[in-house]
Amino acid sequence: MIWSTMRRVEYRHCDPAGIVYYPRYFEMLHSVVEEFFRDHLGYAYGDMHRQAGRDVTQARIKVDFIAAGSFEDELEFALEISGMTASDMALEITCAKSGQPRFKASATLVHTDIATRAPCPWPSEISARFTDGGNHV
Repeated sequence: MIWSTMRRVEYRHCDPAGIVYYPRYFEMLHSVVEEFFRDHLGYAYGDMHRQAGRDVTQARIKVDFIAAGSFEDELEFALEISGMTASDMALEITCAKSGQPRFKASATLVHTDIATRAPCPWPSEISARFTDGGNHV
């Protein structure tokens, strides 16, 4: 299942020419993942940290930049879970403007214990939502 959300490119995301400065895409990616956890999975980062003593750490990210983004572009971020283990989650994320890709990313997140910084299992209410390699959420 693919989940999506929109982001508008703001002035703060751009260089003086009005083109998205590529490190800002990483900030947008993190924001999109945080929204996905909160609004779609029901596992908000704030609750995760304060109540469960857990964190989600970015273990790997690969990005292929396809086209430049510009000031005030309306971007659609489409996120799909491509795999899941006891403590890892693999994501495929596409960013597009009007269906035209700006970049594609593959990421691996690790669920960790804040106190030990060691990987730990996803909560049962999260892992139970995944079947067939994480494609059903």
